[in-house]
Amino acid sequence: LLSGIIYFTYALKPDKKEIAAKTEFDDIRNYIDACLKKTAEEGAYFISLQGGYYQVPDPGLPFSFIKVPYYWGIDNSNMPEKEAIEKELSKYIENFLPACIDNFAAFKEAGFKIEYNKPQFNSKIAEKDVVIGMDFPVKVYTGTGFNEFSKFTALISINLNQKLDYVRQIIEEQKKDADSIPIGFL
Repeated sequence: LLSGIIYFTYALKPDKKEIAAKTEFDDIRNYIDACLKKTAEEGAYFISLQGGYYQVPDPGLPFSFIKVPYYWGIDNSNMPEKEAIEKELSKYIENFLPACIDNFAAFKEAGFKIEYNKPQFNSKIAEKDVVIGMDFPVKVYTGTGFNEFSKFTALISINLNQKLDYVRQIIEEQKKDADSIPIGFL
């Protein structure tokens, strides 16, 4: 009995190098997850300020550090569709995520060798939040092992769907009388 306890205690004990490597890899994965979430949140708020656009098309009104698009003008609506807003958010993340990742400089200074390809994004405005999917092939080499990641997801707690519905309702009211502003409806 004693020999069985000793055997299971030492034979099934996880290897310290294996635990260290897993922790190191988890740190890198958590770093990528945090950068994706931070950048996606910033992007969701920025495009919200700019009426659903990362890059506002003309005509637009410059205001402080943003540009406000015209949604209604001379009997036509210029409001972007949900799919267009999702693409704008993906563009924002694509442009700003590299600054957060910073070429994995902190990890490379710590001795990691990291290879990666350009990420691809898929933003989805869901019923009550925004879901960001990222395909980002990353290979990590350490003194204790190798690992690779590719799929990442971030959930942003902002109800853009509801806000889009409000704006659509305002535009519908505007269409009823194009020469007035539906202040009572607001």
